[in-house]
Amino acid sequence: MALYSGEIERHWIEVTRREIALRGLPGAFDGFRIAQLSDIHMDEYTEPFFLRHIVEETNRLGPMRCS
Repeated sequence: MALYSGEIERHWIEVTRREIALRGLPGAFDGFRIAQLSDIHMDEYTEPFFLRHIVEETNRLGPMRCS
């Protein structure tokens, strides 16, 4: 169990996509993508390479206005 939580679970990235309709949202925001990063434990066990990897993967998803 220690191996799983120490080496596998803490390097697991999950991407969940949701389309959300917000009544009254101005048309200028139509097509926007938002990225939320959660549960990043910044402690002595967080390797800088993994944090860089998370940011790169998030940017690759294109969280910005879609044309």
